[in-house]
Amino acid sequence: MIVLETLSLENILRISAFTLIAVIMVLWELLFPRREPGKRRVRWPGNLGVFLINTCMLALIPITAVGAAIFSIQYQFGLFYWVEREFWPKVIL
Repeated sequence: MIVLETLSLENILRISAFTLIAVIMVLWELLFPRREPGKRRVRWPGNLGVFLINTCMLALIPITAVGAAIFSIQYQFGLFYWVEREFWPKVIL
């Protein structure tokens, strides 16, 4: 149950952050245009489509960077388990 609540909160935060930044960027572009105004009708739906596809993919495949890191530690999976290096080269990479 706690995992579902956390994922729900994560989705709400992600969508809220995207919406806030999108509104700021739309206002900025309307006030200070740098491109032709007619091109917005092509760009904006494309950008929104990329956002929607990313959101759907994350809902279907719920893997985050933290989840992938925990998985790789638990199962000792990844490049750093296969290649023997000292500690500091691993930190830099």
